[in-house]
Amino acid sequence: GFGGIVARVLGIHPLFLVQVLTGNFWRTLGTTLALSIGLALFTSIYIWGDSMLTMFWVPTSIPDVLVRFQEGVIGDETAKKAAEMPGIVDGHFMRVSVAQPNLPPEQQQMLREKANVMAGNVVCMGVDAETAFREHDPLLRLKFIEGSRKSVHDAFSKSMARVCVIPETLAVHANLHIGDTLRLAKSTVRRKGGMRGMPPKENAAADEGYADYCVVGVVDFAWVWLSKCAGVRVSEGRTAALIFTPYEPLMRDFGALDNEFFWFDKASGVTYDDVVSYMRGIAKTAASSRRGLVMRLKSFAGGTRWDSGINRNYVIVNSNESLNNSLESRAGGVLDAMAKMPLIILVLSTLAVINTMVVSVRARRWEFGVLRANGITRGGLLRMIVAESVMIGICACVMSFCFGLFYSWLAKSLVDYAPMFGIIAPPLSIPWGKLLPGYALAVGLSVAAGILPAFFASLQEISRLLQRRE
Repeated sequence: GFGGIVARVLGIHPLFLVQVLTGNFWRTLGTTLALSIGLALFTSIYIWGDSMLTMFWVPTSIPDVLVRFQEGVIGDETAKKAAEMPGIVDGHFMRVSVAQPNLPPEQQQMLREKANVMAGNVVCMGVDAETAFREHDPLLRLKFIEGSRKSVHDAFSKSMARVCVIPETLAVHANLHIGDTLRLAKSTVRRKGGMRGMPPKENAAADEGYADYCVVGVVDFAWVWLSKCAGVRVSEGRTAALIFTPYEPLMRDFGALDNEFFWFDKASGVTYDDVVSYMRGIAKTAASSRRGLVMRLKSFAGGTRWDSGINRNYVIVNSNESLNNSLESRAGGVLDAMAKMPLIILVLSTLAVINTMVVSVRARRWEFGVLRANGITRGGLLRMIVAESVMIGICACVMSFCFGLFYSWLAKSLVDYAPMFGIIAPPLSIPWGKLLPGYALAVGLSVAAGILPAFFASLQEISRLLQRRE
């Protein structure tokens, strides 16, 4: 085990280390527990936080870049220029229609009661079947929980088919499966914004009954952060889910706009800034020739920050990388800040370790004298005591990891009983890159706490160590 490895690395016989640890079991255990207090909390924060964030990270299984043009600049010429951008991967460009229809009242109530989802609508993204779900090299490379890419491709390929692919979160919360129907409120004006100065009554959504969309697939898709930041919440600031449908039905049923959204993969040499610069150039050119229309129109993109961006630049551009960077800067920054306090506790716990090691060394003076008298060198004695410190640090790491794993499993499972953001309990995710520095610090502090008493003990003469047995 770890003890044998540590003993061999430090050049001592494993039985010596076993004797040291078992002969002072309760003292060793108490020291390990003291060191584990801060480290266990540190581990719990990162495992739980990273696990929860798996439901928000924008996946690589969708196209790299999503572009939305302001309503005043959309058109065939704008769409043509967008498709001609240098650096788009051949065959990896498609138009996307977007709408945000309401769910029926009974389904809204069920989502509120079962999943604590306060939004009564879903974001619908209309895609081209041949591009999104083709057999070879599809743009949407999502993992299917129910259904298959081929069956979805066939269903989406039918003319004006009212079918949809839903995320696993909506399937769980609304109890939907393949063959079930998702009812969506029809409207031709389901948009906020529109003409400035238009009376609210005329700008409101018109209730025109419901459109029934048949569920043909369920996918594993972390949609929350994408829907929040990419400008696809075209009618309300909140939504219950993001689903995929064929392109044309959204325009017929919900008034989705043509040539407004474009989704594509960019070549590896093309940067996010390159895409932003190119798309803003297209948008500003179109806006300069339609100044009157652009001034009268404004687009809703999910909230104040995104609304101001699209109406100022006439386009909003998001890449998976930029979305994940923004999530990392916010959520990752919060987790890092939370993890600082446990590390401070860990450092303070080192004082207890130092005290324990000093007492341990003083209590074993006679034992060390016997070992020296039987041929153990000063260096061997030093390494034996340091090995004890290393094992204390390693045991603290193992105990902290087990506690953090168990606590995180319990905490993330609570999402099933107290849902938030429309997500489900995620799988456990272990961020080794963030845990290992903390564990290295714990082992390093443990060694630092034991090396000074070990050094002074190794300097003692045999006769002095054997003067009296304590």
